[in-house]
Amino acid sequence: MPGTVDIYVSSVLYFDGNPAKEKEGAHQQREKVRQDASKKAEEEVDEFAGRVDAGLRIRKQHYINIYKNLSKGFKWKDSDKDSMIKYLTQENCNVVLSATDAGVKIAEDFQKGYIVVSVDSDLAVHPRISLVWRPISQGRFLEYRLNKVLAALGGFSRKHLTVLGIVPHNDYNKNIHGLGCATNFGLVKGLPEGEISMMVENYLADPRVALKNKAAINFGTSIKVFGSGKQTALPRSEPDADALSVDKLKAKFNVVKDRLAQKTKADSEARLSAMSASTGARVYRHKASQQFNRYRVIDQLPPREKQARRDKNRIATGATSSQQTTASTSFRPRFSLKSHIRAHHEPPRAMKQYTLKPWKSKTEDPDNTPTMPISDNTRSPRCHYEDPVCQLLMLNWSKPLPEHLFATLEIGTVATSVRSALKFKDATKDPVIAARITRWLMRRSIRRLIEPSGDGSNYSAPLSTKSGLMAPLNPMMMLYNGYPFFDFAIVQKTYGSARRNNQPDNRLFIPVRIHGDQHLTLIDTGATHSFISARIVSQYAIPVNKMTGCIELADSSTIQRVGETENVEVVCGSNLLCAPYEVIDQQHALTVGMDLFRRYGFNVIGLPDPVKSPDRLPMPVEDEKPTLMPLTIPEIQRTCVRVSTLYDCQVTVTHRSWIKSRHDH
Repeated sequence: MPGTVDIYVSSVLYFDGNPAKEKEGAHQQREKVRQDASKKAEEEVDEFAGRVDAGLRIRKQHYINIYKNLSKGFKWKDSDKDSMIKYLTQENCNVVLSATDAGVKIAEDFQKGYIVVSVDSDLAVHPRISLVWRPISQGRFLEYRLNKVLAALGGFSRKHLTVLGIVPHNDYNKNIHGLGCATNFGLVKGLPEGEISMMVENYLADPRVALKNKAAINFGTSIKVFGSGKQTALPRSEPDADALSVDKLKAKFNVVKDRLAQKTKADSEARLSAMSASTGARVYRHKASQQFNRYRVIDQLPPREKQARRDKNRIATGATSSQQTTASTSFRPRFSLKSHIRAHHEPPRAMKQYTLKPWKSKTEDPDNTPTMPISDNTRSPRCHYEDPVCQLLMLNWSKPLPEHLFATLEIGTVATSVRSALKFKDATKDPVIAARITRWLMRRSIRRLIEPSGDGSNYSAPLSTKSGLMAPLNPMMMLYNGYPFFDFAIVQKTYGSARRNNQPDNRLFIPVRIHGDQHLTLIDTGATHSFISARIVSQYAIPVNKMTGCIELADSSTIQRVGETENVEVVCGSNLLCAPYEVIDQQHALTVGMDLFRRYGFNVIGLPDPVKSPDRLPMPVEDEKPTLMPLTIPEIQRTCVRVSTLYDCQVTVTHRSWIKSRHDH
């Protein structure tokens, strides 16, 4: 039949011979495990015998513990193995008795077309073996074709696989502490192919291996066995006659089991004789029979209707007996909370600090009882804001909003949108309160950018100065992680060099952290690349890859490139960015260009649509009061984030807030 193997005809059985000197450590370890298991089995048998003599119950776990330790302590005697070999030889079976370990003999006799069937994984390490079948449950095998295994490992040769089997823990030596399978695989894969001994020397010479090889392991025994296929035979050791063997424990356990069976039989006979000596009265069971009753579940009778209860305190005076019966009858609901399950005693002192709130409406069906108490919709939401005006706004929500709400507001209609979001609009009639609301919203947006983890109490924005006016909200905004970054820079009505000399620095700087230290970063939307200061590179010893070329500056001049750093970790707010930077001589630490602008979490919105005509103005926004920004922009040039605009355009700012806009976009 295809797919089957005639094991009796084509199989050869290999038996281990004398113990090998190279495997002496493994033999001693296994012998210690067997001795410990035998001692444990002896203790379990003694405990079993004590429970039998004391008349205690014998449980299933007592048998499991004894059989498990007896199995661990078993050792195949040499005399039994010789008898097995003699019997198979008489039955004309192919039997080979190896001089030492059978695995070495199998690797020596292996030829093309042979199949090795074994559960020993060391056989795949021998260079000559190319096919191994590993037996598993239900008569199945796992097939390991070594050529396919090497192809799956990616560029592995047969010698690499042998070295990979030598360096880990096996029967001949231990592995180097701290080097597991995954680490050894990467180390061995990078070794040049050559002789097995030379490849092992290169493995030991690796700095990562030499640092952890404190025990000076050289893997000489494994190289001798797997590389050369040689072992040194030792004489067989005679078994100790006084030592505790598994056969003696089994015989002792069988005696205790026979004594238990005799005692159980005697107790049963005594019980039967006592029953027969009784007066003939019927012996009643204390509980119902556990035999199966097929009428117990199906075809049950319907439940009886409950009898009415009489309430003496509710009998009507002057009524007839029938009327009194009807009036005093009170039926209990089908599903009701029984009074006897309620606790009537006073709770302990520790439980008095908890208050059990009553249900809004009791349920009749206990199966449909909600696991969570009914929420009280009349409760106002918690307020986490320090401003009293904002607390007033939080208490006057028209309805709860989703957790991640993005409200779209038009520029210049912040106060109007606030009024439309309130349930009670009386709070915004006062112009002072309306101004505080608008100012608090802007402060809150900047606070999330500058101090995302703090309270932002140190921030103050200039409202008016002697040398200039506060810039009205620009039609172009910059967003940071979805929050608008409002520009409070002072705009001077000067031009040319006078403006450059007199106007305060209105560049945008944000605080970042590099290696735990805080630095300032310039937001430059006119730069195509991001730069890092040479001072920061030398301060933190950041590796730099030298590059050739030129860098064009804003004034069209060029400078030579210094190089590009490796990935530098920069913490900006709640973002962690890892990216390379161009090295340049500048005062501030970083300059964020357009290559990393979005990765930092910034966006610029409000740019005009290039498809539409720039001469076409948007429709004015209807509002009941003048907005914060006039519909007509003065003819002076206004800048925000170093991007200029010369005409009107309707702009929207996406702002994560609890404000709900009345305009749809």
